[in-house]
This record gives sequence, C-alpha cells and structure tokens, in this order.
Amino acid sequence: MIERLLKPNVNKLKEKNDIEGLIQAISHKNKNIRYKAALSIVQIGDEKTICQFMNMLSEDCDPYIWIIVAREIYLSKNELLFCHLLKILSFLTA
Repeated sequence: MIERLLKPNVNKLKEKNDIEGLIQAISHKNKNIRYKAALSIVQIGDEKTICQFMNMLSEDCDPYIWIIVAREIYLSKNELLFCHLLKILSFLTA
C-alpha cells in the first residue's frame, strides 16, 4: 500500500514537463515506471534533457529501456536526436 502511494505519477510529471521528476523516476525500482519515464522524456524531446538522460542511461543495464528510447527517437523524426540513436545502437550491439 505504501509503495503505491510513493510511486511517481509519470503522466502528471509529463503533463507538467517536470523533467527532474521524470529523471528521478528513471531510478524507481518498478520497471514499468522506469519505462514510462524514459518514454516521456524522449517524447518531450528537449535536446538538453535528452543529453542529460542519455548520460544517465549509460549507467543503466536494462537494454529494454535503450530499445524504448531508440524506438521513440526514431519515431519522433527529430533530426537533432538521431545522433543519440547511433549511440544507443552502438551500445546494443556491443
């Protein structure tokens, strides 16, 4: 019960463009919250945030988050983010 109360509401964080809150949610023990936060950060699409996020991801050993981020960057068609897509692909093939 307490864990449910302490879960970040990723949808509200995204609505408010609360990047700090979303980045904190990336470290949550619940993988679904981590995935939703990663997806939200990429969907917001701010270059500075993505760079900060990518540096954080380099420490994350969960390849599924990398795959989610790569897919969203590809679907965004945001050319500024494509360089990050190359970083992800090189990580996944290493």
